[in-house]
Amino acid sequence: LPVLGVGALMFGALLAVGTLISNFFSYGPNEKSVFRACHMFGNVGFMGIPILLAIMPERGMLYMSLFTVIDQLCVWTIGLNLCMPENATNSMSLSDKLKKMINPATIAIVSAVVLIFLGVKLPTFLNTALLKVGNSATPLALAYLGGIFALMDISRYVKRVEIYLVVITKMLLFPIAFYNLLKLIPGLNPEIVLTVSILSAMPTMSSIPMIAQSQGSAGEYAAGMVFITTLFFIITLPTVCLFF
Repeated sequence: LPVLGVGALMFGALLAVGTLISNFFSYGPNEKSVFRACHMFGNVGFMGIPILLAIMPERGMLYMSLFTVIDQLCVWTIGLNLCMPENATNSMSLSDKLKKMINPATIAIVSAVVLIFLGVKLPTFLNTALLKVGNSATPLALAYLGGIFALMDISRYVKRVEIYLVVITKMLLFPIAFYNLLKLIPGLNPEIVLTVSILSAMPTMSSIPMIAQSQGSAGEYAAGMVFITTLFFIITLPTVCLFF
């Protein structure tokens, strides 16, 4: 419960900061809401998991598994809405937006949590099949992103000032401030404080370009954000960890 609560607090704070920053820049079609999604969600899967396992080999994956529940629920609800075209979002009612949040990803997450709490285990043949399908997600996602990078004009996004502001706020200032905030909560496990603070420093989630592109929104803009934040991650994470 502390991991889920702190994770929800982290996403709420990142969305609030991203929303505030987004009001100071001009954007192309659909880019403003995608900017907020890029600021809110970090690449916890491809980068967060190996880093946590290196730092905490015994309990790192336990914290990561719990954090993933709130992470994926936020991605496939709030993130999905932020990555929709602005004209579609404005024309949709609240009930339509809520219906869109009921999708295969959210159904799978809720089902998994229920099965875990009930102690139900899937048959071996079904578990093996699902595991193999799940393992294909990483190479497919990286191949897709590689294709976007190959076809996009990187120079367009190297000049975008707001992307570098994401590097400063999301990947440097926010993790340090959030770390100090969590330390003020009495009784909170120091390992949880360290885990969520490190995860808040991740570069933009690589799924955001795919979600935005599939919905006809600013997918290339999100890919540019992923490209630049991932490059700077080589510098920002060691800096943040030195502070911790």
